[in-house]
Amino acid sequence: MINICHISGTTSLGGGPEHLFQLLKHCNKNHFSSIICTRQDGPYWEKFQQLDIPLHPFTLRELSVSSFVSLYRFLKKERPQLIHTHGKGPGLYGRIIGKILGIPTIHTFHGFHYDDIQPIKRCLHLFIENILCRLTDHHIFVGETEKKRAQIISGLNEMNSSVIPNGVDSVSIQSLRVDKTKLLRDTGLEHFNNKRILGVISRISPEKGISQLLERFAETREQQPEWKLMIVGGFPEEHQPYKEKILKLVRELKLEPDIALPGFREDAMQFLKCFDLFISPSLSEGLPLALLEAISVGTLVIASNIPGNREVLGDPPCGLIFSPETPHSLSTALNEYDKLSKNDIDRLKNRALLRVRTEFSALEMAKKTYALYQKVINDK
Repeated sequence: MINICHISGTTSLGGGPEHLFQLLKHCNKNHFSSIICTRQDGPYWEKFQQLDIPLHPFTLRELSVSSFVSLYRFLKKERPQLIHTHGKGPGLYGRIIGKILGIPTIHTFHGFHYDDIQPIKRCLHLFIENILCRLTDHHIFVGETEKKRAQIISGLNEMNSSVIPNGVDSVSIQSLRVDKTKLLRDTGLEHFNNKRILGVISRISPEKGISQLLERFAETREQQPEWKLMIVGGFPEEHQPYKEKILKLVRELKLEPDIALPGFREDAMQFLKCFDLFISPSLSEGLPLALLEAISVGTLVIASNIPGNREVLGDPPCGLIFSPETPHSLSTALNEYDKLSKNDIDRLKNRALLRVRTEFSALEMAKKTYALYQKVINDK
């Protein structure tokens, strides 16, 4: 039995925790056992418990000597055969400790976002990542685009890095049943019923392109007065100024009658089932799980023209593309949607669903990851 220690930064809603959940859900428990070191700050803590995975609370997204020492002592006592780190903070702690203890480490980049931060901070991040790369036995990227962007890291090569795309359980997602009328009524959004809902599921932070989306949506109202916009997701604590900016923009653009911000919701997937169109307005993404989930529920998608979204939609894209930075681009995409026949829409949705099931399956993601665990341990 091979024991794997997963080190993650959060159990709140997001792509990283969902990725880890699917990985553990599809684990072959005859060959692998798992433990998780993470923060108890969201619904995935309970979801991991339901999988009978031992959980150990650690706060690892901020630098702390006491957190480092506590994690070191824990890993020295547990002695897992492999450490798998997820995200920047956990990757810093876990890879250094793994090297000290002689435990092989794998690190997953859930998005490689360095070109959109301040130059001095970016240089520091890259300097640290260049060092950590040499302490890491193998690196996993969730998409081809992210791996290409990460070539800026010296020491990264084809031998010590792989692309294992994000995956979803599309069958389980499709089987979810939702009473749209009741859900909207219970959340005070009865006026959205019988309207066409353009929906987003995302944390509300600068890289997600929400401010640009609001500006583009405001341009559509004259031509598309029946559209409503729903953004399901919370404001991270570190982005309070951005929250104020978004709320101010809603007021300035007079969007209050046509927009809903229900905030953080554990039942976000149920809202996804209510959308007529799903929109991914991000300015930067790894390989977006929310987009894969939207396709899995059978919703047509409109996505920003960025590499991560294009990687999901393929070429030619099985969805509509718009530029969040370009005026009237969303209006153009919605007009294009209005011109599509039902057969055209069904063809796009079916092609998208087939692509998700063949290219982005959670089961295949898990198989490839566990095979990599075995290889790294055998090579050590």
